[in-house]
Amino acid sequence: MAEAWVATFKTELVDGRRFPSYEHAEHETLHWIGFYNEERLHEELGDVPPSEYERMTIKTDTRTKVAAT
Repeated sequence: MAEAWVATFKTELVDGRRFPSYEHAEHETLHWIGFYNEERLHEELGDVPPSEYERMTIKTDTRTKVAAT
């Protein structure tokens, strides 16, 4: 899963771009991560963004929670 995320990140944000500064690259990266989690539709999640999928899952998950020890 992490490899797919990195590939998407490179394809959608990094490939072929030069950033004028480290700060600019950092700003663009944080903006892209926000977009990825809040707006970008994910086919594996039923074409909803991860944040929306998480909200839907939390509301419908009735399993008992067990703390890790």
